[in-house]
Amino acid sequence: MKKITCWVGVVLFLSIGILAIGQDAFAQKKPIVLKAVCFLPKNDPLSAMTVEWVNKVNAMFPEDVKIEFLGGPEIISSVEQVEALKKGIIDIDFNVGSYYAPHGAEFNAFQLTRNSPLDQRKSGFYDFMVKAHEKIGVKYLGRWLHGGFYMYLKTPVKTIDEIKGKKIRTGPLYVFFLNKLGAAPVSIKPSDVYTSLERGLVEG
Repeated sequence: MKKITCWVGVVLFLSIGILAIGQDAFAQKKPIVLKAVCFLPKNDPLSAMTVEWVNKVNAMFPEDVKIEFLGGPEIISSVEQVEALKKGIIDIDFNVGSYYAPHGAEFNAFQLTRNSPLDQRKSGFYDFMVKAHEKIGVKYLGRWLHGGFYMYLKTPVKTIDEIKGKKIRTGPLYVFFLNKLGAAPVSIKPSDVYTSLERGLVEG
């Protein structure tokens, strides 16, 4: 049974196996129950968008589909969610391209593009990603969230040299960039970033 996923560029995926079992469920007038997870904790402010999406789909198709939002990395580690999707443990995943880039370097492109989801459909980027995700056994639905790219530091800096040696929390995609700046990139899950800043484990 194969599944769906989504992220800054948050992306959304669905199980390919769902497409096959759906016809039987519809014939029996029983809603298909789908299990969804997100790369963010369930209580994260951005997870509210996940809940909104789930509620809208459930409201639109009450007799056909029932999506159960289980939570985030407290249920399945963010970097292991795509594997869980492929194995049928979950049915829907909201995720970040860089978290499953080991399955294909092209998934890093979600964070690099500045095009809107509509532009991506016009340019062929969307179709390209649909095929790329099919190769790893999941169905790509589309972009879920897309935000800006910022670097925040606890202390002001006026030159690039002042960044050297600073411990900065980052995602996998930006490790090379921070190394080139002379910073010390640190991998910390999103839910622990604020606490890590408070305790001085990272400086930005």
